[in-house]
Amino acid sequence: MDIKGILAVLFVLVYSISGVAATVNAPQNNQEVYNIAAVSGNENYASENYIRGDANADGKIDLDDARFLVSYIFQGGSAPNPLEAGDFDQSGTLDISDAVAIIQYVYNNQPKPDQKAPKITVYNPKDGKNFEVDKDEEKEVKFTFKVEDDSSIKSCSLIIDGKTKRTLSNVERNVEKTFKYDLDKGDYDWSIKCEDAYGNVGESEEREFEIEESASNGISYDNLNYRAPAENGDSSGDEIITIPANNGNNNQPVQEPKFDLWVIAIITFIALIVLMIVLIVVFVRKI
Repeated sequence: MDIKGILAVLFVLVYSISGVAATVNAPQNNQEVYNIAAVSGNENYASENYIRGDANADGKIDLDDARFLVSYIFQGGSAPNPLEAGDFDQSGTLDISDAVAIIQYVYNNQPKPDQKAPKITVYNPKDGKNFEVDKDEEKEVKFTFKVEDDSSIKSCSLIIDGKTKRTLSNVERNVEKTFKYDLDKGDYDWSIKCEDAYGNVGESEEREFEIEESASNGISYDNLNYRAPAENGDSSGDEIITIPANNGNNNQPVQEPKFDLWVIAIITFIALIVLMIVLIVVFVRKI
């Protein structure tokens, strides 16, 4: 044990004997509380919420917490519940350094490690956004966000309908980042969840978007009607022939209008007779 550890143990022992009260109440307004499952086997201190440094779970950080840690480390006493509550310096282990850090915090007014959750701002897709895709196609959706925190960011995850779909490690703070994910048609909820280096977890607002099949891009035309003369010359009996519109379907056959050859023959014959009469009249006038 180094000199720092010896001094810390002596200090806590002296404090235990003298009963000196040096309590700092945990802040009520700005105190971030960790939601973590209670450690099994510690019934005396079982709690779903904890304050880092409050090793004995009495709701405040004081020298009793340092003494509690010394008892756990050197005398086999009860463990903090959860263990993270005793890891005041957030080193990942419980040792005498945590007791020393608590003493320094109480007497020297030194700051605690970061206990604030990351703040996440989401940009796209906008809430209520509609995407359109062609039939049998998926949509690649881009999810953009930015995370802010006092500590480095360990990871950020894309959450779609309550499930983690993508995760980025060592995310740069205050810089827009993007997740890309292919999705089929349907309605979706999404959010971003980030964890900083101290285990604080923050989650963005939840947004909704929809992916649906796009409408046909073909141009629609009305059907065309053609009136064919009746054989007896009576217009009331004319045949109506419909030419269906080809609304973007190149495979749909178009019905051509029908012309009877005898009608063409009669018209041609009449035209020839008129032409002969005209020629005869001109010839007679010249004589």
